[in-house]
Amino acid sequence: MADKGREETTEQLQDYSRRFVLWSSKEDSVYSFVNMVRNRLVSELALTFGVVLVLVLASAGCTKAASGGSASPEASSPNSQTISQPERDYRDKVYPILKNNCFRCHSGMNHRGGLSMNTRESLLKGGRDGVVVIPGKPETSLLVDLVRHEGPKNDPMPMPPKSKLSDADIYVLTQWVKDGAVMVPIRP
Repeated sequence: MADKGREETTEQLQDYSRRFVLWSSKEDSVYSFVNMVRNRLVSELALTFGVVLVLVLASAGCTKAASGGSASPEASSPNSQTISQPERDYRDKVYPILKNNCFRCHSGMNHRGGLSMNTRESLLKGGRDGVVVIPGKPETSLLVDLVRHEGPKNDPMPMPPKSKLSDADIYVLTQWVKDGAVMVPIRP
């Protein structure tokens, strides 16, 4: 009986040993496969990155040559070479002030007081109280008086009606009128 118990134990140990060998060889093959896939992905990514880098550098070189030596985004954009400083000032400084403080009542379908600020022509036409902007003459432009809150008290009211613009914004609008009240279409 003791020999039979030993034989079963020996058979069990041999079975466990076979299973371990099979398992460890499978582990090695899985490990090898994972390493092979990882190495292939790394080399393909490196190749792809290299190609993309070459294309970007070549594109930057072409852009630099086409723009006369400067590869900056602003210098290479088609509009930057044709846009004047007053137009750039309108786009970057004046338009945000008008959009945030005036357009709700004086743009789109809203023309309070008969004043539309949709285009330069409609702005220069004025509203119910007459001409609002005289290009080059901020001292006689009603718009400048209204945003300074120095215009008539009742009609037309100071603009914006609920709060006065900052001194910096008033300066920007005054300078804009002085420079000719240039407006350019802005895409939302």
